Amino acid sequence: MQAQDISFYFTTMPNNLLPTLEINRRKDLVDLYKDSRNATVKNALNGASTLKQMTDRYIYLQTDTSSMEMVLLPLVNDSKIICIIRTVCAPVCDSRISFYTTEWKKLDTNDFLSPADPSWFIKDGTDISGEEFQTAQSALDMELMEFHLQPEDLTLVQIYNTPAYLSPDDYRKIKSYLKEEPRIFQWYKTRFK
Repeated sequence: MQAQDISFYFTTMPNNLLPTLEINRRKDLVDLYKDSRNATVKNALNGASTLKQMTDRYIYLQTDTSSMEMVLLPLVNDSKIICIIRTVCAPVCDSRISFYTTEWKKLDTNDFLSPADPSWFIKDGTDISGEEFQTAQSALDMELMEFHLQPEDLTLVQIYNTPAYLSPDDYRKIKSYLKEEPRIFQWYKTRFK
């Protein structure tokens, strides 16, 4: 059986996983991209969907306010799973990650990734029980996390975006307590670590 690349899975994925872009439009995008042409088509929401990047194992699809990244991840026995990251920006970006078999059976995300919680993004040594910190962090009342794949080395980047949602005054109060770097995960044959 011939191994399939990511374009096969992108064009044959069930419609309920990408309802704004039916199969023939996805095929058009792949053909346009392979022909080094502007890989943009009209989607079901009367917006534009653009295939920005495609390799044998990775696709990056962008619309006006959202994006989808899709990657084939190798497992220890030469089989593969599919990871999909959907990101919506309104205006602060928030992502959801899903994992599937190559037959599109949904897998438990926790089996492949344990994302950092907001406390990971607090600088080491911060007195989290201090009144000043408690006051500053009280504005962080939701959890907005953005994820991106680095397909060359199968790295996953997690960015804590809740601070970007804050008012300038609230952000100034919390900024000094936050790490500047994102959380980086590497794929190790069975999960992101």
